[in-house]
Amino acid sequence: MQRFKTIQQLEEYYYGRNAFGNVMKADDPYLTTTTGIYNPIYGQKVWSQLNQEKNVFACLPKKPWNSTGWRVISARSDTSTGATITTVSGGVAEGGAIPDTVKPTYAEVYTKPKTLAHGFSASEVDKFLSGVDDALDPMASAREYFAIEHPEHMNAMLLANPATAVAGNNLESIDRVIGSYQELTDFTNIGANEMDIFGLDRDAGATWTDAYVSSNHSGNASSPRDLTLSLMDSTLTNIRQNGGQPDVIFTGWDTLERLQGLLQAQRRFGNGDEKLVIPTFNGIKGAPVSGYEGGFTVATYQGIPIIPTKECMQDTISRMYFVDSRYMHLKIAKPTQYFETGISSGNPFAINAFADEGLYRTMAELVCTFFKAHGKLRDLK
Repeated sequence: MQRFKTIQQLEEYYYGRNAFGNVMKADDPYLTTTTGIYNPIYGQKVWSQLNQEKNVFACLPKKPWNSTGWRVISARSDTSTGATITTVSGGVAEGGAIPDTVKPTYAEVYTKPKTLAHGFSASEVDKFLSGVDDALDPMASAREYFAIEHPEHMNAMLLANPATAVAGNNLESIDRVIGSYQELTDFTNIGANEMDIFGLDRDAGATWTDAYVSSNHSGNASSPRDLTLSLMDSTLTNIRQNGGQPDVIFTGWDTLERLQGLLQAQRRFGNGDEKLVIPTFNGIKGAPVSGYEGGFTVATYQGIPIIPTKECMQDTISRMYFVDSRYMHLKIAKPTQYFETGISSGNPFAINAFADEGLYRTMAELVCTFFKAHGKLRDLK
């Protein structure tokens, strides 16, 4: 018979020799919450939480800046300026005299390139610590970020409201290009000279500088109306009557959703058609991929691709811009370039600081060579 002299001997007999320590232990473990023990490593990668699409800027054609101005024919030889000839001429009676010579009316249009720049900098101390501690490489991160934001700002300029954001040193806006004298007189929120563009005065009266604008106003104020297929068809008809052939429609996501609802009821979204759009950047098209052109598939209306953008100007919902890209493009004086100087390149004197500084710069302007080839559908809900 087993004899036990202590309670510990009894417990060791029934629970095992190490049981006493396991049962009676009092632990104080290291935890991630223990002060001074754990710090997360965030790494160099930065994930953007922003919508940084730049669809309009990407889709507009880019052409080199080979002249500051250009000439246009603003009226026919019979002086008619509208879509049709007002007085037919040219018939000669048998044995009749040769008609007098005539000529059309010419006008000169000009613009200058705009310099668009976005810069950033990082101190020498910050750059040093990024190689020692868990920190961003500030210049590398900023180069990646501003390479996207620089064209995003240009995209926003192209879609700016001319009534509240006169272009100034920024790119001209599509809304100002696709403007008209009638729009100026209908809406009091468009001030004098706000529709003037490329050295042209649009305040005096309706002229060849007017694009087609479908608007709705009441007492000089915007009066929203329902988006209908009839409004879109009418806009396209008027533009085509004026000589344009729109090949892209820019609008906002809200208006595109409204259009989808209209067409879904007829089970023919985009008239049952899709098109492959190849965006360009600084004149370079997407390369062919496996026998197909690189790009993205979009819905179309009457065969015209619809490109949505978050920057589109809104009334109640976004406006629609019908663009003939043969006559509207970004004229590039100097393509986007990146510059960097400072302490890392041995030249802190250039920026008068112990730091590095980077800069993206583009010289360009939005150009239109035929105003009536484009149209705008506004005041929608």
